[in-house]
Amino acid sequence: SGWSVMDSPRADAEALAAVLEEQYGFETRRLYDAEARKEKVLAALGAVCRLGSKTPVLIFHAGHGYWDPIGQRGYWIPFGASASGEGSARAEWIAHDELVQQLLAATPRRVLLISDSCFSGALLDRRVWTSGAAGQDERPARFALCSGDLAPVPDSAGTRSVFAQALVEFLAHPPADEFTAEDLGRGVRRQVQRLTGQVVRMGPLAPEADGPFVLRRRP
Repeated sequence: SGWSVMDSPRADAEALAAVLEEQYGFETRRLYDAEARKEKVLAALGAVCRLGSKTPVLIFHAGHGYWDPIGQRGYWIPFGASASGEGSARAEWIAHDELVQQLLAATPRRVLLISDSCFSGALLDRRVWTSGAAGQDERPARFALCSGDLAPVPDSAGTRSVFAQALVEFLAHPPADEFTAEDLGRGVRRQVQRLTGQVVRMGPLAPEADGPFVLRRRP
């Protein structure tokens, strides 16, 4: 409602879901179009946040994002939300900080959030993150991979976004059958920067949540 129509998010999500199911054994839940209204997105997030502690969770968002420079707050824009940004209209959006707090409190110890939207870098703490902390394997993983920083990102190249295409290609043809979310982020970052120059950001949602998120491809 008031936002431009985006052609790539559904095709990107479908391609990612397919490779996760077929090559990594994930069970997926898809929220497209009217199924991606705010209340349904929050209900789905609440459900995965209550899964068992040993269940790895991967969340992918593709769509519009917004950055409020006055309030210094980022948002996901769910299906059907108004673009006016006034009062009740903004209440239809999903605030990044509220989303992050929910994921930091989630029961699963391994959570990977991938966001392909404008201003998605606002999901991450602005402090510098250095990987490889001592005892990291024992720490929970709340890792985010973002298609951009505090800036708009290209919608698509044809029917697919450059970021999502790089993501799916890495997962379909990884350099090894076992790798971390950090490895994935570095591979996607190199490809996206080579093609578009846009900044891909990654890191833990909080300094104390920098454990490894490991992906294992089926033989």
